[in-house]
Amino acid sequence: MDIPPGLIETPAILRSGGRTDAVHSSFMAGKLVRIRRGFYVETSKWRAAQPWIRFAWTVAAAARAIPGLVLCRETAAFAMGIPILRTPSYVECVATSPSRSGRRRPTLSIVSAGIDAQHVLTDRGFPLRYHLHPESTPVSLGEFVGTGLLHTALDVAFSSTLSQSLVVADGVARELWKGESLCRGPISWTWTGLRWPSGRTRMLLPGAEQN
Repeated sequence: MDIPPGLIETPAILRSGGRTDAVHSSFMAGKLVRIRRGFYVETSKWRAAQPWIRFAWTVAAAARAIPGLVLCRETAAFAMGIPILRTPSYVECVATSPSRSGRRRPTLSIVSAGIDAQHVLTDRGFPLRYHLHPESTPVSLGEFVGTGLLHTALDVAFSSTLSQSLVVADGVARELWKGESLCRGPISWTWTGLRWPSGRTRMLLPGAEQN
């Protein structure tokens, strides 16, 4: 996933020996939107940006701020460059235990009492939502970490609408064809390994046999 330009990262500024006074001053003046602590975008750019660009900034901020964050579902597909039907409402991540699953509070904030604040706070950004994945094996997605290609496709199939599932499944199938790795063995193994028999017939990738 390519990160659109415009994301301001105070940790990176500090690592390079710079100062962050100007960033904090701009935030307090309402000129910057804070996605989460340490990550900002100019207020005008945030308001003008397409939803998928805001989502990309938010995913990057979360992944860079939270050590060990593992993306899943449509967020993982987005990070892989797989087409999705619409911009997700949450940055979806893998929970390591049941106690960590669930939604987190929005972190998007702005210091302003004007129309900019109304638009930004109504938008609320893209909060984190954790899902329990006891059998997930994280893989590298460039600078990010997420569930694997097939696991992501199956996960979306079992948790999303048919339209969302088909879009992701088509993108995954195309990626597999590109890599010349679309074959019956790995796909059949994945269906069995995930142990979700109730959802096995919701999506069938090319090359897989339906029982």
